[in-house]
Amino acid sequence: MCSSDLSVVAAKAGIDDFELRSHFRRAAEIPFSSERQLMAVWIEDPQAELQAPLAASASGSSRLLISKGAPEVIIGLCDRWLDGGGVIALSEVQRQWWLDQARDLAARGLRVLAFACAPHHASPEQELDGQVLIGLMAQLDPARPEVAPAVATCREAGIRPVMITGDHPLTARAIGSAIGLTGADGEVILGRELEAMEEPALREAVQ
Repeated sequence: MCSSDLSVVAAKAGIDDFELRSHFRRAAEIPFSSERQLMAVWIEDPQAELQAPLAASASGSSRLLISKGAPEVIIGLCDRWLDGGGVIALSEVQRQWWLDQARDLAARGLRVLAFACAPHHASPEQELDGQVLIGLMAQLDPARPEVAPAVATCREAGIRPVMITGDHPLTARAIGSAIGLTGADGEVILGRELEAMEEPALREAVQ
């Protein structure tokens, strides 16, 4: 799920993405990487306009950290969350509930992002923990109609197709099942698992 996807969602909600970017200066950024599995930006907000929903927890804050990324990573960095009444502590039960919601969405073939923020956060030099969980966003991005027939043709020709993706493993499994690449409980191997394999194990895994 890229920035352009988020811009489309914002536009549908009546939010002018260009106006927001023009009004709130980006002071710093940590770009997304597959190792880090998150992106973070620091926004100048001297009037605390963006931070208004955070109420007292943002009192006196002129800069806001906003992060997005893999739910397991972002939720793990949060110790509070934004509910209908304001910012409250994130208990372990609530943390697990959010993780379960994210995994359920991923298992349905949706691409899921978590969003969080932190007032009073000066720069990337600080640790990224202690954030406020904002919520989740899920996007349906189905495979093109011609993919499933192509997979079937490969199998008929004795070719074993594989899929390499940056999606959550549950999302990857659901998409793989939908296109006939694997069963509903098909094997998914993470990149870090491949990197740790000795050559004999790697050969067996890719055969």
